[in-house]
Amino acid sequence: MAVASTSLASQLSGPKSLSSYSGLRLSCSKLESSHSLSATQSLFQHLHSHLRLSSSSRKASRGVVAMAGTGKNGTKDSISKLVADLNSAKLEPDVDVVVAPPFLYLDQVKSSLTDRIELSGQNSWVGKGGAFTGEISVEQLKDIGATWVILGHSERRHVIGEDDQFIGKKAAYALNEGLGVIACIGEKLEEREAGKTFDVCFQQLKAFADAVPSWDKIVVAYEPVWAIGTGKVASPEQAQEVHVAVRDWLKQNVSAEVASKTRIIYGGSVNGGNSAELAKKEDIDGFLVGGASLKYTDYKSQMQHTTINAHLFLISFPIFLIFLVASYSSISSTGWFNSGYRPSQREAVQRAGRGGSSSSPWGVAILLVLLLVLVSYQSSVHSKWFGGRSD
Repeated sequence: MAVASTSLASQLSGPKSLSSYSGLRLSCSKLESSHSLSATQSLFQHLHSHLRLSSSSRKASRGVVAMAGTGKNGTKDSISKLVADLNSAKLEPDVDVVVAPPFLYLDQVKSSLTDRIELSGQNSWVGKGGAFTGEISVEQLKDIGATWVILGHSERRHVIGEDDQFIGKKAAYALNEGLGVIACIGEKLEEREAGKTFDVCFQQLKAFADAVPSWDKIVVAYEPVWAIGTGKVASPEQAQEVHVAVRDWLKQNVSAEVASKTRIIYGGSVNGGNSAELAKKEDIDGFLVGGASLKYTDYKSQMQHTTINAHLFLISFPIFLIFLVASYSSISSTGWFNSGYRPSQREAVQRAGRGGSSSSPWGVAILLVLLLVLVSYQSSVHSKWFGGRSD
């Protein structure tokens, strides 16, 4: 299921639109994390916290956004679980959430989803109805309760073969019919390596700008194609560079007001680990999250493993310290550290009879190795949990 979070109120029509979006809240609070949370809850609390806590005054004026999409993945049971997790998750008050499940499950999700979260289609047709087998019309999306649609995603461009102008027309029709548009742009790997990133993104933006009647209900999603589902993530600096360029293009070719208000979000292997650094960037207003929003079992398992390792560490470390102090005291009292001193066999036997041990340093060494192994294992699991690959 596609899951998205956006601070939509400010971009839809200002404060007056709040009444038509029940569940939207504007007060701010810091989230507390918990190991008992599900993967979906934890992921979005990570994203929301990073977005909210890193928002500058200028960024806050545009609102913050976090979005997600996962193509045709999901089943009735898995989507029911995800919806239940989202309904019970603690979401940042000024970060809205939009979910974009596969078309077959839109009605299921809408009927069970809290009003705090909005619904989006993953695609829509360019005009009103007609004999276009397999397509979904804007009217059908509205009828089922969707308020947003994702257009121009890389698969639609590079697999289905939709060109820039066709996508622009689709966006114009959706906007004219009252849907908000998540307008996706992004370059392929060969285009980036050829130094054409800006050219590609600007060309895609121009197709939207030439067709749409207004930018009031548009969120731009920058998704470098080479980072979608590959585990590769644009560095915060790379993403910020493109976001700045996109905002400057809007300023030069649309208007300064649109450039200032339009939210530009980042997508491409986003997860709870890399979102923190990305969110610190001034022009990254949120995220389009993919497979990370679906990996309930893996994410929960990683959390549990990290918790177990932390407990092992907390238990073993005091034992290690006690043993180390006791061993050091024993060794010091014998004078082993004195230059040239070695206990005689008789003295060693006498110490053994009194409960002493001449092998204490070996015990310390063994415990030290054990401690290092535990720390190393914990670090590897922690790294996998927070920085692992995500589609």
